[in-house]
Amino acid sequence: MRLLASCLMPNHSHLALWPRGDGDRNAYMMWLLTAHVRRDHKHYHSSGHV
Repeated sequence: MRLLASCLMPNHSHLALWPRGDGDRNAYMMWLLTAHVRRDHKHYHSSGHV
């Protein structure tokens, strides 16, 4: 996945992505959001929805 641009805002973010193949965008977004949730839970010693 190639990241062309990103914009981090107070309550959300925007990404401009260039996938290398079909279906890559969905797999990348699942990985990215899951990694964020795992990091958040580890940092705050929590579980459940973020």
